[in-house]
Amino acid sequence: MSKHPSLTVRNFFKQSQDIPINDKWDTLWQNNQTPWDRGGPSPALEELLVDKKFPLLPLGPRPSGRALVPGCGRGYDVALLAGLKGDYQQFDKVIGLDISAKALDEARKIHGTGNGNVEFLEGDFFSNTDAWATLAPYDVVYDYTVLCRSFLCLIVG
Repeated sequence: MSKHPSLTVRNFFKQSQDIPINDKWDTLWQNNQTPWDRGGPSPALEELLVDKKFPLLPLGPRPSGRALVPGCGRGYDVALLAGLKGDYQQFDKVIGLDISAKALDEARKIHGTGNGNVEFLEGDFFSNTDAWATLAPYDVVYDYTVLCRSFLCLIVG
C-alpha cells in the first residue's frame, strides 16, 4: 500500500479485493496508515471517567470488575481504564483486543501489562471462540472503532 495521502482507508479497502478483510487492518498498521489513532485515549472517555469520575461498575459489594476494549489499537483506552482509581471504576483486568498483530505489538511496547491488570489479545471481535470470548463475561465493553470499521467494510466491500 502506498503512503500517498490520496490513498484513503476507504480506497484501500476498495482496491485490495485480494486481501482478506482482517488482514487489511494489519496491513494498514504495518504501513502506519492509521488516521483513527489520536496518540492518546479518547478525549470524551477521559473527560467522562477522569474529570467527571463517572462510575462504570454497579453500586454494591463488588468493588472492581473486568473490561474489554475491542479494536484497541495502541491500547490508549485500555491503559486509561486500567489506571482508574475512582469508586466503582476499578478493574481487576482490562483486555485490549485487536485483529492486528502489529497494533498489539505497539500496545504492548507502550503499556506493557499496566499494574498487572492489562492483557492484549489478538482476535476477531466477531468470533465467539477466540480467547477474549472465553474470558467473558465483562462488566464493561468500550468500543468506538470496531463497529465503525465493520460498517466501513460493508459499505466498500
